[in-house]
Amino acid sequence: NHHPTMDNNLRSSLSIDETSSTEATDHRVIVNMTSMEDQEKVFNLSRRRLDSVYQDLTISPEVASKPIIYTFYTSLSAKETGMTNQDDVNLLQAWQEEWRNHGWDPRVIGIETAEKHPDFALWNNQLLQFPRISVYDRYCFLRWLAMATIGGWMSDYDTFPLHAFSATPLPNEGRMTIHEYSKNGGVPDLLSGTADEYHRLAVILMERAIRSNKEEEANQDQIITSDMFALQSVFVSNNSTYVRESNVMPGQVITRHTKKERVCKRTTGKYAIHFSHFAMEFGDLGGASDRATFAQSWLKDWIIDCRSSVSETR
Repeated sequence: NHHPTMDNNLRSSLSIDETSSTEATDHRVIVNMTSMEDQEKVFNLSRRRLDSVYQDLTISPEVASKPIIYTFYTSLSAKETGMTNQDDVNLLQAWQEEWRNHGWDPRVIGIETAEKHPDFALWNNQLLQFPRISVYDRYCFLRWLAMATIGGWMSDYDTFPLHAFSATPLPNEGRMTIHEYSKNGGVPDLLSGTADEYHRLAVILMERAIRSNKEEEANQDQIITSDMFALQSVFVSNNSTYVRESNVMPGQVITRHTKKERVCKRTTGKYAIHFSHFAMEFGDLGGASDRATFAQSWLKDWIIDCRSSVSETR
């Protein structure tokens, strides 16, 4: 299968993490799981294969001079995302600049990193069977496999830091933590966890999505097409599957007309703000392609209005 990748101009303009590792292989594992016990069996089998991947990693979040935060990006057509390649470059550069200014080492990973996972071919082939899962959403599932070869912090590239927060040790003893709260679970725009935890959730989320699509005729209203909907479905079934916290401000609660006092109050103690496609439209903040310009302008005003200075991450 062909996967779109970054062009040379984009790659040269960004800090791309290209840590070498073993090739992904197609392993025969039963994926029609119906119980936590089945999921645990697949997790343990796949985890043993993953051990060899770690031997080749040269940098880990624990030993880096600055805390590392990753974002997953692979170029797709504007029809999928509403963003041109140049829009993506602008947003990725803004994301890196803001996280770097807050004392982090921001790195971009892509589908190539996911392909290093020993079970990439297995899960990718399973997801390809369901046309309701778009290319964009398939990659959103596969980014969990990419992080399962690394571990640590990951954010969407439209999620920008606000107040300084401690990067290490990982929150909740490394358990998977979703840092934007939603009523039914969480929004996966800022995540933290060990590599094992990303791997555990990858198996659970993709199995949940695959099963819902296989049962399409019987459960039209329960078809899962994205990792966010899978996260929420899992949480509703078992709210101890991962930790849910409220450290990210949804961008849609900020509008062009929100008074600065209210903005400052709502962002108190928040790690980051998420300027999603929905946030830009709902908050009357512009279109998806305007996010880089809007985000950096908004952040400059926020620092002046709500903070006297920006502290480095501890």
